[in-house]
Amino acid sequence: MASPAQEINLTASTQYAAYDHSKAIRDCISMATVRAPIYEPQSRSAVDIVAVIDRSGSMAGVKLNLVRKTLLFVIDQLKPCDRLCLVLYDDNVVVEFPLTLMTKENKELTKAKVEKISDRGATNLCGGLLKGMEQIIVRSSGQKAKVASVLLFTDGLANRGITGFTQIIDAMRDPIGSLAKPGVLDNARPTHAPFPFMQMQQQIPMQQAMQQVSAQPPMQMQQSPAPPLPPPPMQQAAPPLQLNQFPMQQSIPQPLSESLAIAPSGTVVSCLTNRMHS
Repeated sequence: MASPAQEINLTASTQYAAYDHSKAIRDCISMATVRAPIYEPQSRSAVDIVAVIDRSGSMAGVKLNLVRKTLLFVIDQLKPCDRLCLVLYDDNVVVEFPLTLMTKENKELTKAKVEKISDRGATNLCGGLLKGMEQIIVRSSGQKAKVASVLLFTDGLANRGITGFTQIIDAMRDPIGSLAKPGVLDNARPTHAPFPFMQMQQQIPMQQAMQQVSAQPPMQMQQSPAPPLPPPPMQQAAPPLQLNQFPMQQSIPQPLSESLAIAPSGTVVSCLTNRMHS
């Protein structure tokens, strides 16, 4: 019998927990998992891994939980000679920590950072990917590992920075040059320059502006005689208004009464509405 360290575990799970025996089942899908003993040479080449994590709002819930579990698994597999870098991106791109040796102490610190990753903002996928590639390119020759990888964790819903598939491929051919272009690392939202008046106000401090205004002489208005006004046209006096000429509000039909209002002085005020014509 094999020792516990050499056992092979086989587990199987079906698509559904239960099946209805009264119905014919054409397909029964199941998954088998085989776990064999881990074999690794006593000595292997060191690896440099850059994990680029999409923490945008669309990754909330199950997606980000799976990313955390995957990262924790990767960290457990690394040796003290291996290095890990963590790049996070949403609207913006942040290098959480550069390539760092995964000693026992650093592993614990790294796991704590992974557990705190939370969703936010939009998705600058290309900016995060290029930043991760940059971490591999700029490594010093004395610390380069022979094996290097950039792991991208994302749902692929890019909506900030460079979003087109062809444009992202082109940017990956020259990551450092592409990062220097405007609109790649920032959120790439349209910005509007302030109005000229606002620019003038921003350039002059408030106290200085007030001093300039108070130092100016008062404006002198030129006095000129006004031309005589023509005499008003002769008008006949209007007869006095008799309130009894109008029926009281209670006797006005309903559609019209809602279109009229009686002022406190008793004057009838007309409100033009469509119901006056009904």
